[in-house]
Amino acid sequence: MYNLQENYRRYKQAVGHPDIPLFKQKINKILQTQQFYSLMNDTKWLKLIHCIHELAFPPAYTVKLLNNAEQESVLIGIPNYIGDWSCFFDEGMPIFFCIEYIEVKAMLSTFRGKLIENEIQDETEALEKILIREHIPFQLNNNVFTIYGYKRAGTIVAK
Repeated sequence: MYNLQENYRRYKQAVGHPDIPLFKQKINKILQTQQFYSLMNDTKWLKLIHCIHELAFPPAYTVKLLNNAEQESVLIGIPNYIGDWSCFFDEGMPIFFCIEYIEVKAMLSTFRGKLIENEIQDETEALEKILIREHIPFQLNNNVFTIYGYKRAGTIVAK
C-alpha cells in the first residue's frame, strides 16, 4: 500500500543527496532566465501520486522536463499500457522540481482477441475529480490532462 508520509520522508532523504544542489542550481537558472513561475510543490506532486492509486489503473503519462527540448505528445489514441507513478527514488517519475509538465491520458485499451474489440477503461472523470479536489492545476484537452509544475510568465492555467 502507498504511504504518503513515508514517501515524503523518503523523497526528502533522496533530494538530500550531495549531487542534487548542483542540479537544482541549473534548474533555478532555467526558471529565472526563461521566466517560469511555480504551480506545484513536492507535497502536491506526492499527493497526486498518492491519489492516482484511487483509480482503477495507473494512467499513462509523458513528462516534459525543464532542461529538455520541447517534444510532440505521444498520447495519441488510447494507450494500451499503464504509467509508472512511483517516485524517482523508486525509478518512477523524475525529481519533481525539474518537471515543467506532465500529460496524462486516463484511458486504457486492453486487447481481448482478434475478433472482439478491445476493452476500454476510462478514468477521465475520476481523475478530473481528484485534481479538482486536491487543488492541482491542470488543463484538459482531447481527454489529455496537462498538469503543470511550472508555467512561463504571461501564461495561465484554465483550471
